[in-house]
Amino acid sequence: MKQPIILVNKHGRPSMKGVYKAIGGDLKLLIKSSRFNGYVERQKGVRKKLVGVEQPDCSNAICIRWGSRASVKTNEHSIVYNKNEAVEKTNSKGECRRILREAGVPIPDTYLLGEDMTNIKFPAIGRPEHHGRGAHFFVCNNHADIENAKRRGCTYFSTLYPKTKEYRLHCAKGKILAIMEKPRPINPTSHAWNRALNDAPFSVVDRKDWDIDICRLALQACETMNLCFSAIDIMAFAGEGYPKAVVCELNCAGTINSSPYVHDKYVKFFKWLFASDKRRPTWNYKTFKKVESLAWKEEQLLPTFEIPEENRLK
Repeated sequence: MKQPIILVNKHGRPSMKGVYKAIGGDLKLLIKSSRFNGYVERQKGVRKKLVGVEQPDCSNAICIRWGSRASVKTNEHSIVYNKNEAVEKTNSKGECRRILREAGVPIPDTYLLGEDMTNIKFPAIGRPEHHGRGAHFFVCNNHADIENAKRRGCTYFSTLYPKTKEYRLHCAKGKILAIMEKPRPINPTSHAWNRALNDAPFSVVDRKDWDIDICRLALQACETMNLCFSAIDIMAFAGEGYPKAVVCELNCAGTINSSPYVHDKYVKFFKWLFASDKRRPTWNYKTFKKVESLAWKEEQLLPTFEIPEENRLK
């Protein structure tokens, strides 16, 4: 069998430490160090520093990138899930919005730097190209606010989508592992529904309450960004005059250790990826008519399961 590797940056480290412990065996966890040039390697309970290592060796390995954009050494036998280029484009939030918009994926009305913002509707939200955990969130009520936000690093602006629901859909290889609903903030004027700003936990959405249109939208976004897996944030149900749902952003290293249910799903999914020496195919979600068919079933996450040929994305 090929060497199983999870490659992670500091941001996704807590989630992947739990996955590493749960999977065990020969799994190697490589964490990009923020203290020295190199990586921290964990394997079989042993921790060592790989000082000076610029490119981790993923030759003859199955490597899962958990938000990492690090360059790695590969060969013809390597399998990498979530390619560097896809992660980089997804993490660049304005660029990601541009790609989704051009592909026809519903997003909030978005304006990038250099685009005409004369007719932008207020309030508008300004964000920098790289952000996370609800930080660097600017509410703009006029063009002077937009110019100030630009000076503070914002690279894209979007008109306010007055959501009444917000979800995080954990998509993986053409199906959905889990859906979490974000809690409404106590402050009714808050536009950011984020764990960093609102410490109430996300709640698991029961499958009987899944909305097929929202599921398909998340899977479409994941496919558009050429990702094997991603946590997609979707805003929904803004009312008349607005799309039913829009994609807010995609996360290549979404937090999973706050929910045992979601954590367990990723452990099983990663085990499934590692169990085959050939690249796992992707479900063709467009062939399914029922919402329950878009969910990963427990028996489908067994290491021996193979996606039927007729249900694979070509």
